[in-house]
Amino acid sequence: MSLMQQFNLAYAFTIAAILGFVVLSAFAASADRFEGDLWLTEQLQTIDSTVVDNLFDRTEDLSDDPIVIGIWIASALAFFLLGGLQPALLFAFGGAARSLVPLLKDLIDRPRPSPDLVEFTEQSASMSFPSGHATTVMVLFGLVFYFAGVYIRHLAIRRAVQAASVWMVVVVGIERVYAGQHWPSDVLGGFWYGGLIVAAAILLHRRYGPRHTAK
Repeated sequence: MSLMQQFNLAYAFTIAAILGFVVLSAFAASADRFEGDLWLTEQLQTIDSTVVDNLFDRTEDLSDDPIVIGIWIASALAFFLLGGLQPALLFAFGGAARSLVPLLKDLIDRPRPSPDLVEFTEQSASMSFPSGHATTVMVLFGLVFYFAGVYIRHLAIRRAVQAASVWMVVVVGIERVYAGQHWPSDVLGGFWYGGLIVAAAILLHRRYGPRHTAK
C-alpha cells in the first residue's frame, strides 16, 4: 500500500470517528447518564484503599493547571529540540483544539453526577461531557507517546516515556470516575475527542513531516 493510500485510509477512518463522536455527543445531550454508567461508578467507588487514593490523587494532580501547562510546554520544547518546529507546532495545535472543550460542554449541557447517586467531596461547576481532564491527558500524552516513537532513539528512554504516557491516560481516566467527577461515558467522550485531535496531528505529521523514525 502506497503512502498516499495509507493517508487516504487514515483520513477516511478519521472522518468516521468524527461522525461517531457526534453521535455519542448527541446521546450525551439527551441523557444525564448512559446504561452502565452508574453501575461502573459504584464498582470503582467501593475500592477502599489509602494507597489507591494517594496514587490517583498524585497522578491526577499532574493533569491540573498549572502543572499540566508546564508539562505541555516542556514537551513541546523537548520535541522541538529533537525534531524541529513541526512537532512543537502540533503540540500548539493540540492545545488549541483542546481549548474547545468548554464550548462542547456548554453545547451538550450534560450535568455532573448527582450527589444522590455518587460520592464526591468537591465538584466543578462546569458541565460534564466530555471530561476535560480525559481530553487533556489523551491529547498531551497521546502526542508524547507518538513523538517519542518518532524522535527518541534510545530504546529504554523511549519505552519509559511511552509507558508513563499510557499510565497518565489510564489512571486519570479512572480517577475521574472514582472521584465522582464524571460518568464513565464522560471520560469516554474526552478520550474520543482527544483521540481525534491526536489522530489529526499524526495525519499532518505523516503527510508533511520528515520520513524517519527512531531506531
